[in-house]
Amino acid sequence: NRQRMYVKAAGRANRWTPHVLVNGTTRFGRKNIEADINDSLTKEAVNTVEITLKKEDDTITADYNITGDIEGKSAMLVVVENHIVTEVKAGENKGKTLSHHGVARAHQAIELKEAKGQASVTLPEDLKLKNAEAIVFIQDTETLAITGAKRIALPNK
Repeated sequence: NRQRMYVKAAGRANRWTPHVLVNGTTRFGRKNIEADINDSLTKEAVNTVEITLKKEDDTITADYNITGDIEGKSAMLVVVENHIVTEVKAGENKGKTLSHHGVARAHQAIELKEAKGQASVTLPEDLKLKNAEAIVFIQDTETLAITGAKRIALPNK
């Protein structure tokens, strides 16, 4: 569903995998992704995000505070896990060991009515807290461009 949203925002008729997103802007058929990423890193964020996290049982709650204009914006709380290793048992990568970073394990959309608020997400049972982070990002609801983000390690307890 998110992939369809990006294709529509880019004014394209069809989608395929892989395609690349840099700060929420869809890039099709780009040859120099590294240059796109470096260019993106030089731009100042429109929104800044501060977050604090609380863990209770299998739930993470993020208290957030966003600066900058939030009109026409939404937010997303995403829990990602790093250092996931997969032993491939079939297919073209059979017998290989793959290492994954920044794998989205849980997410919750946030409707931005105010700049300060709270969002919660249920953690997967097999999540390794020591390898996990929470990210809150702000996104233009029309263009889907990312206008600000913050990443923080999950509490280990």
